[in-house]
Amino acid sequence: MPGQFTKQHICDAITRSRNKNGRLVTQEKIVKSAGRVLDLLEYLDDVRRPVSVMEVSRALGAPQSSTSALLRSLVARGYCKVDVVARRYLPTTRVSILGAWIDAPIFEDGAILRLLNDIHARTGELVLLASLTGLQVRLIYALAAQAPGRPQTRAGTLRPLGRSGLGNLFLSTFSDRQIGGLVRRINAEEGNRSYHVRPGALMAEIAVIRQQGYAVALDKVEAGIGGVNVLLPPLKGVEPMAVAVSTLSSIVAERHAAFFALIRDAVRRHLKQDLPPVLGLPA
Repeated sequence: MPGQFTKQHICDAITRSRNKNGRLVTQEKIVKSAGRVLDLLEYLDDVRRPVSVMEVSRALGAPQSSTSALLRSLVARGYCKVDVVARRYLPTTRVSILGAWIDAPIFEDGAILRLLNDIHARTGELVLLASLTGLQVRLIYALAAQAPGRPQTRAGTLRPLGRSGLGNLFLSTFSDRQIGGLVRRINAEEGNRSYHVRPGALMAEIAVIRQQGYAVALDKVEAGIGGVNVLLPPLKGVEPMAVAVSTLSSIVAERHAAFFALIRDAVRRHLKQDLPPVLGLPA
C-alpha cells in the first residue's frame, strides 16, 4: 500500500544493538576523532565559505592545536584545500564525490531538489527532508529560513519518534499494534521518565494525522516552534521520506492547511505523483 512501511522497515526500526549480556544498547558510541571530522564537514556545509583554524576551533569547541592538525590531515588526504596566504580552508570536490552514489536515487534527476527549492521559495521558511533511521528520524537535507528569528537546524539532526511531528508522521504509517511495540521499546530505552511517550495521547494524535493526511507539530521539540510534516510518494530504491516546513508555532497554527496544500501542489508538479495516504492498519 502506498505510504506504508515494509516488514523490513519495521525490523530496521525496532532492531537495536545488544551488548554481551543481551541488553539493549541505547547510547550511541562515537569515536571522538571520527565525530570531529564529521562535525567539521557539517560545519563547512553550514557556512559554505573558506574558514580559519580559529573559526573551526570555536565552532567545534575543540583545541586550536588539534583543529589545526585535523585540517592539515584533510588537506594531505585531498579533502580540503588551503589558501596559504589567507590561512583559510575549504573542502574540495572530493568531499561531494565521496558519497554521491548513496543519494543518487534521491537527487540524480534533480526532482527532489526542485521540489524542496520550490517549497522554500514559496514559503521562505525552513524546509527539511527527512527519513526514518532506527527509532529516530534523521534530517538529511535542510534549506534555511529567509527571515530572521526563525528556527534553524541542519542536516544530520535527529528527531525522536513519539515526541516530534516528523516522528509521529512516520509512526502513523505503522499498525496500532506495531506502534504499541515501538512505544514500549522507546520508553524502555529512555532513562528520563519525563521524556516517556504517553500511548493514549500519541494514538489520539496518530488518529488526527491519518484523518488529515499530514502531521502538525506545535511546541514539540522546542517551545514556540512548529511544523507541517508530509510523507512523500515512495521512490524506487529509496527509504520512505518526508518533507517538513518548520517555523514559529503561531504561524503553523494559522497556516498549516495552506502549507500542506502548497506542498501537495509542489509534489504533483515536480514528482508527477499524488501524496500517499497515511493509513496505518488498526491492528
